[in-house]
Amino acid sequence: MKNEMDISRFGKNQLKRKKKKWIKPVLMGIIIAILFVLLSLKCEEVIRCSIGKLSIDNDANATWIGSLASYWGGIIGGVFSGTIAIFGVFYTIQFTREADRKKERQSIQPFLNVEVVGKPSGTVKKFQIADEPKYVEGKATQEFYPIYLSITNIGNGFANTLTFGTGENLTGISFKEVFTVNQKKEILLNVQTYKMGKRVTFFIWFADSMTNEYIQYYELKRNEDGTGYDLDVGYPNLIE
Repeated sequence: MKNEMDISRFGKNQLKRKKKKWIKPVLMGIIIAILFVLLSLKCEEVIRCSIGKLSIDNDANATWIGSLASYWGGIIGGVFSGTIAIFGVFYTIQFTREADRKKERQSIQPFLNVEVVGKPSGTVKKFQIADEPKYVEGKATQEFYPIYLSITNIGNGFANTLTFGTGENLTGISFKEVFTVNQKKEILLNVQTYKMGKRVTFFIWFADSMTNEYIQYYELKRNEDGTGYDLDVGYPNLIE
Protein backbone atom coordinates (compact mmCIF):
# COMPACT_ATOMS: atom_id res chain seq x y z
CA MET A 1 0.00 0.00 0.00
CA LYS A 2 1.50 3.30 -1.07
CA ASN A 3 1.37 6.41 1.03
CA GLU A 4 -0.82 8.28 -1.45
CA MET A 5 -3.38 10.98 -0.82
CA ASP A 6 -6.62 11.52 -2.67
CA ILE A 7 -8.95 14.27 -1.50
CA SER A 8 -12.35 14.48 -3.15
CA ARG A 9 -14.62 17.42 -2.59
CA PHE A 10 -17.94 17.93 -4.38
CA GLY A 11 -16.98 14.97 -6.57
CA LYS A 12 -13.65 16.45 -7.71
CA ASN A 13 -10.10 15.51 -6.76
CA GLN A 14 -8.77 18.62 -5.04
CA LEU A 15 -5.12 17.52 -5.11
CA LYS A 16 -5.02 17.14 -8.90
CA ARG A 17 -6.99 20.17 -9.96
CA LYS A 18 -5.15 22.69 -12.10
CA LYS A 19 -5.93 26.29 -12.67
CA LYS A 20 -7.04 26.79 -16.27
CA LYS A 21 -8.80 30.12 -16.10
CA TRP A 22 -7.35 31.14 -19.47
CA ILE A 23 -9.43 28.51 -21.29
CA LYS A 24 -12.77 30.29 -20.89
CA PRO A 25 -11.79 33.68 -22.40
CA VAL A 26 -9.86 31.97 -25.22
CA LEU A 27 -12.86 29.81 -26.12
CA MET A 28 -15.13 32.85 -26.02
CA GLY A 29 -12.79 34.71 -28.36
CA ILE A 30 -12.66 31.80 -30.81
CA ILE A 31 -16.46 31.43 -30.81
CA ILE A 32 -16.97 35.17 -31.37
CA ALA A 33 -14.44 35.17 -34.23
CA ILE A 34 -16.12 32.19 -35.91
CA LEU A 35 -19.57 33.76 -35.58
CA PHE A 36 -18.26 37.04 -36.99
CA VAL A 37 -16.68 35.33 -40.02
CA LEU A 38 -19.85 33.33 -40.73
CA LEU A 39 -22.01 36.44 -40.39
CA SER A 40 -19.71 38.41 -42.70
CA LEU A 41 -19.79 35.71 -45.37
CA LYS A 42 -23.58 35.49 -45.17
CA CYS A 43 -24.01 39.26 -45.47
CA GLU A 44 -21.61 39.36 -48.41
CA GLU A 45 -23.59 36.63 -50.14
CA VAL A 46 -26.85 38.53 -49.62
CA ILE A 47 -25.36 41.75 -50.98
CA ARG A 48 -23.88 40.01 -54.04
CA CYS A 49 -27.25 38.45 -54.83
CA SER A 50 -28.95 41.82 -54.42
CA ILE A 51 -26.44 43.58 -56.67
CA GLY A 52 -26.91 40.93 -59.34
CA LYS A 53 -30.62 41.68 -59.44
CA LEU A 54 -30.14 45.43 -59.84
CA SER A 55 -30.27 47.04 -63.24
CA ILE A 56 -27.46 49.52 -63.82
CA ASP A 57 -29.03 51.58 -66.57
CA ASN A 58 -28.26 55.08 -65.39
CA ASP A 59 -25.60 57.09 -63.60
CA ALA A 60 -27.54 57.26 -60.31
CA ASN A 61 -27.67 53.48 -59.88
CA ALA A 62 -24.04 53.13 -60.94
CA THR A 63 -22.92 55.67 -58.33
CA TRP A 64 -24.97 54.02 -55.56
CA ILE A 65 -23.74 50.53 -56.34
CA GLY A 66 -20.15 51.73 -56.59
CA SER A 67 -20.28 53.22 -53.11
CA LEU A 68 -21.91 50.09 -51.62
CA ALA A 69 -18.56 48.40 -51.17
CA SER A 70 -17.30 51.34 -49.11
CA TYR A 71 -20.36 51.24 -46.86
CA TRP A 72 -20.00 47.49 -46.44
CA GLY A 73 -16.31 47.82 -45.52
CA GLY A 74 -17.11 50.50 -42.95
CA ILE A 75 -19.85 48.39 -41.36
CA ILE A 76 -17.66 45.28 -41.20
CA GLY A 77 -14.73 47.23 -39.77
CA GLY A 78 -16.93 48.90 -37.16
CA VAL A 79 -18.50 45.65 -36.02
CA PHE A 80 -15.14 43.88 -35.90
CA SER A 81 -13.36 46.65 -33.96
CA GLY A 82 -16.34 47.04 -31.61
CA THR A 83 -16.38 43.33 -30.86
CA ILE A 84 -12.65 43.32 -30.12
CA ALA A 85 -13.03 46.39 -27.91
CA ILE A 86 -15.86 44.83 -25.89
CA PHE A 87 -13.96 41.58 -25.48
CA GLY A 88 -10.80 43.47 -24.47
CA VAL A 89 -12.63 45.56 -21.87
CA PHE A 90 -14.33 42.46 -20.45
CA TYR A 91 -11.03 40.57 -20.21
CA THR A 92 -9.28 43.58 -18.63
CA ILE A 93 -11.98 43.87 -15.97
CA GLN A 94 -11.75 40.14 -15.19
CA PHE A 95 -7.95 40.27 -15.04
CA THR A 96 -8.02 43.31 -12.73
CA ARG A 97 -10.54 41.68 -10.40
CA GLU A 98 -8.50 38.49 -10.24
CA ALA A 99 -5.31 40.45 -9.55
CA ASP A 100 -7.04 42.37 -6.74
CA ARG A 101 -8.39 39.15 -5.21
CA LYS A 102 -4.95 37.54 -5.39
CA LYS A 103 -3.30 40.57 -3.79
CA GLU A 104 -5.88 40.64 -0.99
CA ARG A 105 -5.52 36.90 -0.44
CA GLN A 106 -1.73 37.12 -0.23
CA SER A 107 -2.00 39.87 2.40
CA ILE A 108 -3.73 37.43 4.80
CA GLN A 109 -2.35 34.08 3.61
CA PRO A 110 -0.97 31.82 6.35
CA PHE A 111 2.12 29.66 5.93
CA LEU A 112 2.51 26.67 8.24
CA ASN A 113 6.18 25.87 8.67
CA VAL A 114 6.96 22.43 10.10
CA GLU A 115 10.20 21.41 11.82
CA VAL A 116 11.47 18.27 13.54
CA VAL A 117 11.96 18.94 17.26
CA GLY A 118 12.73 17.09 20.46
CA LYS A 119 10.12 15.60 22.76
CA PRO A 120 8.01 18.38 24.31
CA SER A 121 7.15 18.44 28.00
CA GLY A 122 3.37 18.55 27.63
CA THR A 123 0.74 16.39 25.95
CA VAL A 124 0.48 16.67 22.17
CA LYS A 125 -1.86 15.42 19.47
CA LYS A 126 -0.86 12.17 17.80
CA PHE A 127 -1.02 11.09 14.16
CA GLN A 128 0.45 8.11 12.37
CA ILE A 129 1.57 6.97 8.94
CA ALA A 130 1.16 3.21 8.66
CA ASP A 131 -0.20 0.35 6.59
CA GLU A 132 -2.20 -2.56 7.91
CA PRO A 133 -0.49 -4.30 10.88
CA LYS A 134 1.64 -7.35 10.21
CA TYR A 135 0.75 -10.56 12.01
CA VAL A 136 3.45 -12.60 13.72
CA GLU A 137 2.29 -15.84 15.38
CA GLY A 138 -1.27 -14.60 15.26
CA LYS A 139 -0.49 -11.24 16.86
CA ALA A 140 -0.65 -7.90 15.10
CA THR A 141 2.67 -6.10 15.30
CA GLN A 142 3.67 -2.63 14.21
CA GLU A 143 6.83 -0.71 14.96
CA PHE A 144 6.99 3.06 14.73
CA TYR A 145 9.45 5.90 14.75
CA PRO A 146 8.09 8.63 17.03
CA ILE A 147 8.81 11.98 15.37
CA TYR A 148 7.89 15.19 17.13
CA LEU A 149 7.06 18.12 14.89
CA SER A 150 6.50 21.79 15.60
CA ILE A 151 4.02 23.71 13.45
CA THR A 152 4.54 27.48 13.29
CA ASN A 153 2.43 29.96 11.36
CA ILE A 154 4.96 32.29 9.70
CA GLY A 155 2.43 33.75 7.26
CA ASN A 156 0.52 37.04 7.17
CA GLY A 157 -2.72 35.97 8.86
CA PHE A 158 -4.15 33.36 11.18
CA ALA A 159 -4.77 29.78 10.03
CA ASN A 160 -7.75 27.68 10.99
CA THR A 161 -6.61 24.10 10.44
CA LEU A 162 -9.18 21.56 9.29
CA THR A 163 -7.46 18.21 8.78
CA PHE A 164 -4.06 16.54 9.02
CA GLY A 165 -3.57 14.10 6.14
CA THR A 166 -1.28 11.08 6.32
CA GLY A 167 -2.84 8.98 3.56
CA GLU A 168 -4.79 6.86 6.05
CA ASN A 169 -7.97 8.79 5.31
CA LEU A 170 -9.14 10.38 2.05
CA THR A 171 -9.68 13.82 3.53
CA GLY A 172 -7.32 13.58 6.47
CA ILE A 173 -7.92 13.30 10.20
CA SER A 174 -9.70 16.09 12.03
CA PHE A 175 -7.21 18.69 13.25
CA LYS A 176 -9.17 21.64 14.62
CA GLU A 177 -6.67 24.26 15.71
CA VAL A 178 -6.23 28.01 15.27
CA PHE A 179 -2.72 29.32 14.63
CA THR A 180 -2.24 33.03 15.06
CA VAL A 181 0.75 34.67 13.39
CA ASN A 182 4.03 33.28 14.83
CA GLN A 183 2.16 30.82 17.06
CA LYS A 184 3.78 27.40 17.48
CA LYS A 185 2.27 24.05 18.44
CA GLU A 186 3.74 20.54 18.64
CA ILE A 187 2.40 17.20 17.45
CA LEU A 188 3.62 13.59 17.47
CA LEU A 189 3.85 11.77 14.15
CA ASN A 190 4.34 8.00 14.45
CA VAL A 191 5.78 6.60 11.22
CA GLN A 192 5.84 2.87 10.57
CA THR A 193 9.45 1.67 10.72
CA TYR A 194 9.84 0.28 7.21
CA LYS A 195 8.35 3.44 5.69
CA MET A 196 11.19 5.59 6.95
CA GLY A 197 13.48 4.05 4.34
CA LYS A 198 11.27 5.79 1.78
CA ARG A 199 9.85 9.25 1.50
CA VAL A 200 6.59 9.73 3.35
CA THR A 201 4.28 12.65 2.75
CA PHE A 202 1.59 14.36 4.75
CA PHE A 203 -0.44 17.53 4.43
CA ILE A 204 -2.31 20.11 6.47
CA TRP A 205 -5.61 21.46 5.19
CA PHE A 206 -6.42 24.91 6.57
CA ALA A 207 -8.40 28.09 5.92
CA ASP A 208 -7.57 31.77 6.29
CA SER A 209 -9.67 34.62 7.71
CA MET A 210 -11.54 35.03 4.39
CA THR A 211 -12.42 31.29 4.31
CA ASN A 212 -9.99 30.61 1.45
CA GLU A 213 -8.85 27.02 1.84
CA TYR A 214 -5.34 25.69 1.26
CA ILE A 215 -3.48 22.40 1.29
CA GLN A 216 0.19 22.46 2.22
CA TYR A 217 2.37 19.40 1.62
CA TYR A 218 5.38 18.10 3.52
CA GLU A 219 7.86 15.33 2.74
CA LEU A 220 9.81 13.47 5.41
CA LYS A 221 12.65 10.96 5.15
CA ARG A 222 15.69 9.68 7.00
CA ASN A 223 18.87 11.57 6.21
CA GLU A 224 21.79 9.80 4.56
CA ASP A 225 23.69 8.95 7.74
CA GLY A 226 20.54 7.71 9.49
CA THR A 227 20.95 9.96 12.51
CA GLY A 228 18.11 12.36 11.82
CA TYR A 229 15.40 13.42 9.42
CA ASP A 230 15.12 15.68 6.40
CA LEU A 231 11.85 17.57 6.07
CA ASP A 232 10.86 19.41 2.90
CA VAL A 233 8.18 22.07 3.35
CA GLY A 234 5.93 22.88 0.40
CA TYR A 235 3.96 26.03 -0.32
CA PRO A 236 0.23 26.42 0.37
CA ASN A 237 -1.91 25.41 -2.60
CA LEU A 238 -5.16 27.32 -2.93
CA ILE A 239 -8.27 25.15 -3.33
CA GLU A 240 -10.75 26.71 -5.76
